[in-house]
Amino acid sequence: AMFHTAAIWRWNSDLETGNFVLPGHGAETTVAESRMCLNTYCQLSYALDTQYDKSIWDAQKAFEEHALSLRGFNRTCKKRRTWQDGTGNLSSYMMSSNLVVRRATVSPEVLAQFPYDIHPWIKAATKDNPNYVANPNRPRMFELVQGTLRDIKDCDPPHLSKGDLVWVSFSVEFLIGGQAWSTNFIPYEIVRVGTVSLGLIGGEQNISNVPTAPQRGLQVGLRVPMSEFFVQSHPQC
Repeated sequence: AMFHTAAIWRWNSDLETGNFVLPGHGAETTVAESRMCLNTYCQLSYALDTQYDKSIWDAQKAFEEHALSLRGFNRTCKKRRTWQDGTGNLSSYMMSSNLVVRRATVSPEVLAQFPYDIHPWIKAATKDNPNYVANPNRPRMFELVQGTLRDIKDCDPPHLSKGDLVWVSFSVEFLIGGQAWSTNFIPYEIVRVGTVSLGLIGGEQNISNVPTAPQRGLQVGLRVPMSEFFVQSHPQC
């Protein structure tokens, strides 16, 4: 199932490479070695500001309560991973998407006509890799301009920034590991529809600058009626 929400943008990892660093390209000391080897630990991260609006945390709680009520879920009774478990600091909520996926899960047709230009690091790392390819369902970024969707790269600014008001479509997955289980909201489409006052945002951090069945997603040039609840911040690109 696909869900959607409105949110305030806090920060994001690099939109092309996430936390992956191609070996030999000067990884920072904070980058774990596992992120320098192409695998499912390589991710794109997106943080939403929840300093004042906790609705997405409420949604996660509802999803988890539903999952726990299902027969067969977490049969081995593993504990909930403490990461983003709804306790502690709830000033931001992290969504993530895999940078790469298993090659066997992507059809030859998709590989032949990939939906976006792959970053040189990812292209080099996957060229002769028998296991992984770039994730064709990497989140797409748009801005709503006078009722029409534009690629955010063609807008001003050409990236999401702290305080942007966004519409996000996402799916929900539950991950059961060797010792614990957790929940992940996977974004697919992110649309900037405006901005909010910085006084409504918590914290100071700002570093902005899994295959599914085919479906008709958002496209550049699509006409979208504006809700009266949103006010556009960028009248033109």
